[in-house]
Amino acid sequence: MGRLDRRHRRARYLIRDAADTVLQTITGSPPATTATVPLECGRTYQLRVVARDTANQLSTPSAPSAAFTTGSCGERAADPDDDRRRWDVPWDLSWAPDGSYALVTERDTFRVFKVTPSGAKSQVGTVPNVVTNLTARAA
Repeated sequence: MGRLDRRHRRARYLIRDAADTVLQTITGSPPATTATVPLECGRTYQLRVVARDTANQLSTPSAPSAAFTTGSCGERAADPDDDRRRWDVPWDLSWAPDGSYALVTERDTFRVFKVTPSGAKSQVGTVPNVVTNLTARAA
């Protein structure tokens, strides 16, 4: 692997793990500079990026990322939309990086809840400084 020939544009980026397995190929003209890479649960990764030009030449690999381990793939709580009786217009759901809980916001009450994979729900706060306009306009 060496430097890319300047006559050939980068055609794609290859995201590789420590074993040199290609996890994702990013293409485009120019290729995107960010990507979502599917990873296995409960596995440790260290990633590198390699550019491949239109002549199939490979760049020197990037410095490896810091090692990280993905969370387990235990059973997750159901989507809040599946059980509307428990929620007052669920607005957003965001999982913690380790998958141990999710935060759910309600649109009309501005409450924030923590939900565990087992389905336990507890209010952890409210969205501050919210202004709403609930007055109806006369026709």
